[in-house]
Amino acid sequence: MTKDELLEKVQGYEWTDLECKEASKEIPRNIYPTVSAFANTRGGWILFGIAEEHGRFHIKGVDSTKIDRMSGDFLNTLRSQQKLNQPIDAESVIFDIDGKKVLAFFIPENDRNSKPVYLRENPRNTYIRRGARNERATDREFLYLTKSAVSQHWDARILEDVDAAGALDEETIRWYISLFYTLESQQPRIDDPLEFLRKWNFLRDTESVPKLTYGGVLLFGTDQYVRRILSKPLLDYQRIDRRYDQWNSHERWDDRYIFEENLFKTWKALVTKYRRIAEHPFRLDPTTLRRIDDPPDYVAFREAAINLLIHQDYGDPHRTASLKVFVDRYVLWNPGEAYIDIDRIFASGRESVRNPALVDCFRRIGLSDQAGTGMGSIFHNWYALGYRHPSIDNNKQDKSFELVMEKTPFSSREARHLHAITGIDLTVEQSRLLSLACETNYLTTTDAAMAIGGQLNAARKVLDELVSMELLRKENDHVHCLTESTRSLMDEAIPADSSLEEPSHIPDIEAETESDIPDISPAVSAMIELLSTEEKSREELMLALDFKHPASFRKNYLQPGLSLGIIEMTIPEKPRSTRQKYRVTALGRKIRDAAP
Repeated sequence: MTKDELLEKVQGYEWTDLECKEASKEIPRNIYPTVSAFANTRGGWILFGIAEEHGRFHIKGVDSTKIDRMSGDFLNTLRSQQKLNQPIDAESVIFDIDGKKVLAFFIPENDRNSKPVYLRENPRNTYIRRGARNERATDREFLYLTKSAVSQHWDARILEDVDAAGALDEETIRWYISLFYTLESQQPRIDDPLEFLRKWNFLRDTESVPKLTYGGVLLFGTDQYVRRILSKPLLDYQRIDRRYDQWNSHERWDDRYIFEENLFKTWKALVTKYRRIAEHPFRLDPTTLRRIDDPPDYVAFREAAINLLIHQDYGDPHRTASLKVFVDRYVLWNPGEAYIDIDRIFASGRESVRNPALVDCFRRIGLSDQAGTGMGSIFHNWYALGYRHPSIDNNKQDKSFELVMEKTPFSSREARHLHAITGIDLTVEQSRLLSLACETNYLTTTDAAMAIGGQLNAARKVLDELVSMELLRKENDHVHCLTESTRSLMDEAIPADSSLEEPSHIPDIEAETESDIPDISPAVSAMIELLSTEEKSREELMLALDFKHPASFRKNYLQPGLSLGIIEMTIPEKPRSTRQKYRVTALGRKIRDAAP
């Protein structure tokens, strides 16, 4: 964390990954539930020397004569397992802010094989982080943490008391064998289904009795046996012929199918459904189920849908994966978070995965990215279509993973305005990263890779180019920020954020009749209600509305509210100010009062 990031975070409220304590002279005794929660969830920062007063945080500082002892004592306690059942390899940093010392510790998320982390050798003192709170893990959450630490994968478990031959869907296994040897003609051919599955460890002999693994049934089993190993459907597919912001969960879908068959039958059916919604007709190889031309839209959908099928947590007995197809986006959700952090999501090579047997089986016939997580292919092809990059929510608290693929063209208006003032020409990649930095004030290397197609090395190169042009400055190996001169140029170039424009006229409220009151979406209506009592920042609104994606929040909430004149900025002359908040206008209050 940089000094600027620290200041930005403490200006609002405690975040999921941040805990503040006044602690000017000694380590608080009640800090260890936070350590447990961060280690079990997704890591986070503990800051000493920051006090909470009236719901806001104020930097008080740590006693400079005590700071070294506090740092050493806390690190030793975490590493020696005096308070916790697992050692915690924390990092410490001291920030100097206006002469006051803030002592910061980064608590990393423990490896899944080193969870759960709990206090005083009592598993009931296991905590997780939810929002800005530490909560004791429920029995179900504790079991999930324990299950994730087990060395045997779910798809490698043996299914007992089942006739292996009778549990197989013959059409599926014959199709797979034929396709495999079409692609791998140099391999010695095995036509017997049981022998083929034995070769790839989907069939194992126990006391001379052949037994299928759970993965073998899920991939090749009959519908009956798939339902036997799963207490829930495989996938809930919904097509909704509306834009995302025009729909709510109480409305019906236009097409829905609950999949309860094996993975390959499910994938074939998804391809059929995709052909009905594809923007351009395409040719499909009837054997491989691959598009002959493999254009970017299909490749992105294929990788996203297959990732949903092969990476979800099939051991979760209650929650079902879903794929929602809207006019303007795909939303894919599955139980089970990714084992790796988002910062490693684009890494090449074999990463830790939940269901390695399922992953390898799809890869052998070319239906999944051959290295890494597959995310690189999704982002690369979405970028090739000119869309804004997909967003990822790898939710370690709820143990879930969501991928949102918006069909929204990327706008590089900041680069165009910069060119108009300075004559500086930027490449497409440079324009994207500069625009993204203007939106968020700082940019991580992973953010940059997402924005230009999922290539980490390419992202680093473009960031270095923007630094050499003095448009960005490098905070550390992972974070880049706008330079002060760039920030000034952007404010000069865009006196009011054109994506968040004030209305072109001030509505005459008294002259408005009831029929003149504009129609607003439920999303904007909810925001008006929140702003009716007090001004709020964008971050505060997103937290209150449980919204995770800043770009989508701007588009679906802030832009409509500002353009209609029903909310306004508190600092309109500096739309990117870190102190920016929003409030309801007179028209907004009238709309609220007129609501039934």
